[in-house]
Amino acid sequence: SGTIARLYDLNITRAELEETLAGIANQRLFPLRNHARMISLYEIYDRYDIAEVLNGNRVMKCMEEEIEYAVQKRWIEPQKNIHG
Repeated sequence: SGTIARLYDLNITRAELEETLAGIANQRLFPLRNHARMISLYEIYDRYDIAEVLNGNRVMKCMEEEIEYAVQKRWIEPQKNIHG
């Protein structure tokens, strides 16, 4: 997860992450297709997911898959990310 990589960049140790993280949520905003409104896509990790990421494994939930799903459903246009 990019979030965990950024925490490592802040010199937070793996042990500190394991002891303190209960969950991680990542939100990105996109304009709805053909609308002036926005849609939020979320990536949410619980303790199990965090442990998997810390062990170098990929978890099933990831923001890229959420974005791809939203594009397939035609909710958003490809490459229209506002934040993130």
